[in-house]
Parts: sequence; structure tokens; C-alpha cells
Amino acid sequence: MTGGQFPANGPWWDAIRDRTGSPYQIRRLPGAGGPGCWRVQGPLGSVVLKPDVPRRERLFYEHFAPRLADKGLATPRLHASGTAPDWIVLEWVERSLSYSAWGRDSGVFAYLATWHEAGREIMGRFDESFRFRGPGLNQEAVVSLLPKVPAGQILHLIHESLEQFHGLLEPVSWVHGDTNPTNWLVASDGTRVLTDWSRYGQAHPAMDVAIFLPALPTPSQIRDAAQRYARVQNSPGKKPKIQELCRNIVFAKLWSVIDFLGMVWRGEVTEAAQPALIMLQASLEQWVPAVFSL
Repeated sequence: MTGGQFPANGPWWDAIRDRTGSPYQIRRLPGAGGPGCWRVQGPLGSVVLKPDVPRRERLFYEHFAPRLADKGLATPRLHASGTAPDWIVLEWVERSLSYSAWGRDSGVFAYLATWHEAGREIMGRFDESFRFRGPGLNQEAVVSLLPKVPAGQILHLIHESLEQFHGLLEPVSWVHGDTNPTNWLVASDGTRVLTDWSRYGQAHPAMDVAIFLPALPTPSQIRDAAQRYARVQNSPGKKPKIQELCRNIVFAKLWSVIDFLGMVWRGEVTEAAQPALIMLQASLEQWVPAVFSL
């Protein structure tokens, strides 16, 4: 199924019509990758159709989202789901997280701290989660994607960071894996709602904190995020050391940058990823030495 075409035929239509009525309008929602995510809007309301999702995402909404709700963690409600291919119809949440809250919202940090603490209880022995991998970016890809950045510098940094990357990928806790600010919504009562559960798995909690920080964060933004996250940690005996958390956030952000570049190189994202790539091409060389001074 191609990402740019709306799936005109499918088993989801009864579920959609029941909640939207007709006539309806269809709009593709923005996103950098995947087979497409669509808002269907009618006189009765709106829903979100994801017509081709990983099996783990369908299973999350069917089995684990209610367990998150029991912990006070909101996700879009599941209206309907099915298989062959795996698909889901979700609640439409109108409000996005405001730009001024990106990377610094106290509600988001409280959500993440609760999720990281309760994840093992919620997920049990589930073993179909996303598998985080080490960086797989070769010199050819670096030269092609980052023509203004010395390839040797980035490859040396990746090599030097491998041990730290392996630590980040250890199953310390359950993480969402794609907490970028555009995946946070706000319910009518102000509750934070986290969507796009396609990359959840086990890794270091710094992964979620780092990905919530937009673009390439400054050292002060990283320190601020570490302090905000530490303040809302639910287990006083497990409070992270700020300096250590800062370093983990830096390495996690670098890992996410390399992961993104790898997806671009393999053709796994759409043209919506172009602005992010342009930003990295312009800023990565200056960002690395600045944040590695933390």
C-alpha cells in the first residue's frame, strides 16, 4: 500500500461511518514515514484511520492501552481494529501540544516518568516490541546525506560512542521510542495524550526524554529537561543524577539522529522528512562539540 493514496476499500468503513456519518472529508495527516495516517471527518465527528500498522501497534491499542489508562496515562481510544493487514481506527484528539511546550512540558515529563516506572507491570512478558538497534550508518551514507560535515568526524564519533549506545539499548525500562513533540496531543481537560505506539520497546529512559527535545537541543535545554524529568520521578530512591542523565540524553539524541539518517538513507521516510534533514546538514557539525562538553 503506498503512503500517498487513501485506501478507498477496506474493512474499516463500517466503524468509520458509525462514528463520522456522511458525507465526510478525508485528509492525510502529516508524518515523515509509514503507509499513511488519515483523518476522516463527518457530521458526527472525526476519527483517525491507520490502514497498515505494525502488528505490535494494533496489539498495543487492543491489550495495553487500557492498562496505561489504569495508571492515568492517556492514549487515543481505539474504536476498531483488524488484521490482513493490521489496521486501527482511533479517536481524533483535536489539540496538539503547543510549540512553546515542546521539550519542556511538565505534563509530558510526568507522563514519561510514570510510564518508565510502570512499564514492566503494564507490558508483562510481551516480546513482540520494537527492537532498538545500534547505529548502522556507513561512510557512503554520511558523505551523501551530510556533504558539509566531515565524514570522518561523524564516523569517529559513532565509533567512540558505541559503548554508550549499547548502554542506552539495554532493557532498563519500557520506552515509547518516538516521543517527538508532534506525537503529543492535549485532551479537552488538559490531559496529555501520547499517540503513535509503533516503536515501543525496552531501552534507557533517556531515549524518550531526548526524542521529546526538538531539533538539536542546546546544553541548557538538555540540562533543563534532565532537571524537569528528575523532579517528577516517582521513585525517590531511583532519582537519576542530573549530570549522568544529561550525558545519557546527549547520547540518546545522537542515536536518534543516526537512526533518522539511516531511515532516510534506506528510503523509509517521505518528503516530509526533508526539513529535518536540511536542519541536520546545517547544524550537526556545530552541535556535536557543544553538547559533548556537558
